[in-house]
Amino acid sequence: MATKKKTKGRTSKNRFNAHTEHKPTDETDKAISFINSQNLGWKADVCKLQKHHADYGSHCDKKNAQSLAQTESDLEENKKGKEFGAKGGKDFESALAKAQNWSKKYKTADEIPDNLIPE
Repeated sequence: MATKKKTKGRTSKNRFNAHTEHKPTDETDKAISFINSQNLGWKADVCKLQKHHADYGSHCDKKNAQSLAQTESDLEENKKGKEFGAKGGKDFESALAKAQNWSKKYKTADEIPDNLIPE
């Protein structure tokens, strides 16, 4: 019989986001430079260097740069968001109907016109 493993302390209000909490320092500059000078198969993010560092990326200050890291949440503390896939939920039913309509109309994702795909 399988038992569910409880996760402690993993609530949205007490998670640590290293990307938003990062503060460039001489120490992190040295660590990033060392990592990038080695043949490790990966490179540390040069945008985490101090702006005056020689290896600081020219792309780092561009406005509207794409970032896949979550930097903020639209949920207020102690407030629950919408339950995903709640039965009888109008938003879910609407999204499901739209997806099913597309799957009937188009055989592959490549067939969907670009102007119909949301940003």
